[in-house]
Amino acid sequence: MARNRVTQRQLAEHLKVTQGLIYQWLSGHRKVSAEKVLSVCEATDWQITPHELRPDIYPNQTDGIPIELSADFWDRRRAERRAAERRDGERRDHERRGPDSPVDHGPEDAA
Repeated sequence: MARNRVTQRQLAEHLKVTQGLIYQWLSGHRKVSAEKVLSVCEATDWQITPHELRPDIYPNQTDGIPIELSADFWDRRRAERRAAERRDGERRDHERRGPDSPVDHGPEDAA
């Protein structure tokens, strides 16, 4: 919930459920009900997808996402993947050079 800036309490109030139920969803003790999946996604501004909550009901990554948001979804996923690949590449380069070598942060280090 923190990544979406929605507290458990806020989500519970929005969905008209108890904060305890939200905790059970987050801890994996209970699945989000089929009736609440889209409401949870909407409350988090679609930062959490129906597929992430209930892949058994929404087997494809964009299932349940409003069509006008699906392009944004894929753009965001591509950006996240590129950032992760860049971090992994930098980590591998640093490991190859050894733990005592300085980290190269790009052209600005050359000055």
